[in-house]
Amino acid sequence: MLSLLFLGILLAGAINAQGIRVTGKVTDAADGSALIVLPSRKGNNNGTLTDGSGNFALTASPTATLLVSYVGYTTQEIAVNNRTSINVSLAVGALNLQELW
Repeated sequence: MLSLLFLGILLAGAINAQGIRVTGKVTDAADGSALIVLPSRKGNNNGTLTDGSGNFALTASPTATLLVSYVGYTTQEIAVNNRTSINVSLAVGALNLQELW
């Protein structure tokens, strides 16, 4: 019985570690136009570039946090929470000149 419990815990951990495919679209909050940005997973430099229509796809842990940023816009941190589709609208923010250096 104890071995079955241990096996179940290992299996659950392996499934969670594999990650899920997350897709979405990044747009400008003001006019809905597509933005070409680099969504990534928080704590990990690996990301993906959106296409010309603002669409992206990446693999992330169900508990990961996505970072979506673009110069001149407010950065967003979005919890995946087992979602496979996440659309992001970025609002224009104050430009921090240190971001450019």
